[in-house]
Amino acid sequence: MTELIRRDLSGIYIFDKFPTDEKRKPTCIEDCQQETRRTWCLSNDKDCLRSTISMLADSFNDMCEYLESEKCLTAEQHAQLEVKIAEQVKMSNMNWSLEELAEQVDTICRQLTMLADHCGVTKHMEE
Repeated sequence: MTELIRRDLSGIYIFDKFPTDEKRKPTCIEDCQQETRRTWCLSNDKDCLRSTISMLADSFNDMCEYLESEKCLTAEQHAQLEVKIAEQVKMSNMNWSLEELAEQVDTICRQLTMLADHCGVTKHMEE
């Protein structure tokens, strides 16, 4: 099992309780346990999930911009990642089922956290 950590990258908060927590805490959607995120996704409508995908893409692009400024990504890598994320946003506007859009939210969350973890990026402030 992957270690659960709060990175607080997207600013899209829902409540989740990690095994190490005493009670539920506001947790950015990309940091939530997959079951919590999926439950949240399926409790919303398609337009909400499309907006979520777009906001996650913005967070991903902001992080790529930061990583390029810090010389962790080249301009070419940044451009390639932006194209891939833009394709996901474009695909989310197709007539997908709620479950398929929830899977797209999961996918972009994984991409966001993988890049952040690889480069050591977090916005989380310890209490």
